[in-house]
Amino acid sequence: MKIEDAIRANLQLVLENIQTFKVKTIEYVDEEYKKNNLEPIITTVAEVLEDMPLTQADLLVISEKTYENLSTNITVENKSLSGESNAVIFIGANLLKRDNVLQKGITTLREKCFIISREKERPDPNPCSDKYDIVSIHDTGMEYIILLRKKVKTKPAKFVKITADDLSFSWIDKVKEVLIKSEKVVLYSEKEHINGLLGLVNCLRREPGGEIVCGMLIADSSAPLFNPDLEIYEKQLNKDLSINIFQDGQWGTYRHLLLGDLDIVRVYHAFINTTTIGDLSSLRWLEGPIKPGQVFKNPDSVMIHVMIGQLQHGESILIHAGSGGVGQAAINVALHYGCEVFTTVGNAEKRAFIKKLFPQLKDSHIGNSRDTSFEDMIHRETKGKGVDMVLNSLSDEKLHASMRCLCYRGRFLEIGVFDINNNTAINMYCFRKEISFHGIMLNYIFDQSDDLKQRLQNLLLFGIESGAVRPLTYCTFEKNQVESAFRYMAAGKHIGKVIIARKLKLF
Repeated sequence: MKIEDAIRANLQLVLENIQTFKVKTIEYVDEEYKKNNLEPIITTVAEVLEDMPLTQADLLVISEKTYENLSTNITVENKSLSGESNAVIFIGANLLKRDNVLQKGITTLREKCFIISREKERPDPNPCSDKYDIVSIHDTGMEYIILLRKKVKTKPAKFVKITADDLSFSWIDKVKEVLIKSEKVVLYSEKEHINGLLGLVNCLRREPGGEIVCGMLIADSSAPLFNPDLEIYEKQLNKDLSINIFQDGQWGTYRHLLLGDLDIVRVYHAFINTTTIGDLSSLRWLEGPIKPGQVFKNPDSVMIHVMIGQLQHGESILIHAGSGGVGQAAINVALHYGCEVFTTVGNAEKRAFIKKLFPQLKDSHIGNSRDTSFEDMIHRETKGKGVDMVLNSLSDEKLHASMRCLCYRGRFLEIGVFDINNNTAINMYCFRKEISFHGIMLNYIFDQSDDLKQRLQNLLLFGIESGAVRPLTYCTFEKNQVESAFRYMAAGKHIGKVIIARKLKLF
């Protein structure tokens, strides 16, 4: 394991057990550092603590040597350890073989706090097990990073089993009863594939007085049933750690480590997603779940993109953003079925494009999607009646204006997600016309019955054969221009579909 990951895992363990805002860390750089050619790791500690929310680092290096390359928030002093106190972490080299230095380090710590020893050789925990608890050992390839602390006196505890299958949640009252008495409680779970024990313990420990709560997750099906008197469980409980996980025949921990730079590999299936939510600059090609030879129950319906509106011959429809991919497809279908089509576009260039692509459209039927003036267009051209259907992708006031464009018993199809995700209120008085409002979420198609998928497939195939479904206008970006493609689309400048082109090798 990289030393950065070892430090990160250990600091997470420390802060999981010690509830503190200020994390005082002392690194004692003495002759052992020079003898073993070691450099201080306090800079790595600073970087890790900077990533952790609600923590303030107080960092001190005690050394005869001066270090000018350390960051400004690290203090370097040449003084004795005897004057130091209230530290959460003490760091030194080969401390397990130098008990006098280890004892001095312990005197600098707050109660129940931790030592990190940088050992040249992997230590045998048995000789020191009467005085210290070794919590973790990480091999960096150059040294061993050991997290330990002085043995603590454990309090008698109550044990409550947490069972995810218990739909009556009967264990909640037992937990409440113990917490009211301010007794130490160990919540444990065993032989369950899915269990929220860790999250429950972490949440309870953040409550006032929550430090009395500990958790024991037994995730190994071959482990004996939990009994605090069994040696395997008794020894771990005596370490008085907040979270204890038994898996693959050993005690361990789950930690969040930085992903780092991803390697580029050749895969069968890939998709694009942001590695940081909401940050387009983090868009990356990622390996997908589809494997070679994978069989789908209905393979022909996996990549269907269709629109259902039950549109009838001769009806009228308002299709917003007509120059976009969905807009073009909808206009194709509506004109094929002999409907009267109204549409909106965002600028003069798109207006000229849509007139050229669909010469059947009247100039008076093309409105502006950047404001609500299309509402006047609809009422004027329909003589106040309104349209039978609206295919809407506009938001805010333009959504409300679109609803007012419906005629008696008109249908409103909402394909945008902005107002849906923001839970935008709609004007209920529009329903005096007995209109219907439908949210169209294509991603839910994959959760529907095979009959519906087959019906959608048949509609698409019939549309292709009849000419109702036609190829769309598109613009292309290369596979390494994903961010540019999304930003171009987000700016609303595109016409038709935006395609990420990848060169395919055909066999």
